[in-house]
Amino acid sequence: MNTSYEPQIWKKQDTILVKLPYVDFDHNASEHFKLMITSLIEKHDCYSLILDFSTVMLVDGIGLAALISAFNACSAKDIKLLLCALKPSIVEVIKDKGIDTMVEIFDNMHEALDDATNDSFLRQKRDNVSKSFEDVFGASFEENIKYS
Repeated sequence: MNTSYEPQIWKKQDTILVKLPYVDFDHNASEHFKLMITSLIEKHDCYSLILDFSTVMLVDGIGLAALISAFNACSAKDIKLLLCALKPSIVEVIKDKGIDTMVEIFDNMHEALDDATNDSFLRQKRDNVSKSFEDVFGASFEENIKYS
């Protein structure tokens, strides 16, 4: 059992990258994982959170529940959750449980980072448009383009 839970964490622009330290993403790891994700998204502004699963060999039901919890926490803060470098057996479990409809899965960290960087750029453009519109009309962009 792997009990060394020191993740490698980087921040690049508006993206946080986390190389998970777990071999088995199980009950013990999931408690640490939930605390880590909560802390990261509370302390750091970001548009995307990338989780690198390259060291993870096994994910059990409690690990999957922790992943869903992370998705919910990220969604509440409008943060995109991306997974990368998953073993084929883990991808299969994630797809069987429908979790692949909640998160984006990439083969490696570089693909995930490219996607996150592009998404961050588009969000910044949208936010700049929203701010300009708000300055002119006194309300947010999203509130003023609703269909009747």
